[in-house]
Amino acid sequence: MIICDILRPTLMKVLIFSKDNSSYFEERALDDFESNLKSDHFEVEKLDTENVDGNLRALLYDIMTTPSVVVTTSDGQYIRAWSGELPPLAEIKYYLTV
Repeated sequence: MIICDILRPTLMKVLIFSKDNSSYFEERALDDFESNLKSDHFEVEKLDTENVDGNLRALLYDIMTTPSVVVTTSDGQYIRAWSGELPPLAEIKYYLTV
């Protein structure tokens, strides 16, 4: 059993930080971004920085502006972040498959 745990790859997760009052176009871009990642079977969590849980998670990863994207391990270890913009999908996918 220990050998299996050692050989299992670390799973990655994408956190998308936004505000509930984002513009229609920004919200649509975020939804497309999220859908694209989910269609490739990546774990994605969208967080609203204007509610308590989203705000606390934003503070944890030092997010001060939206939209922002953070790649973490499945247990929450920070890998890479992009603040104030949506990064190219190819760049996100690179960090998800490393």
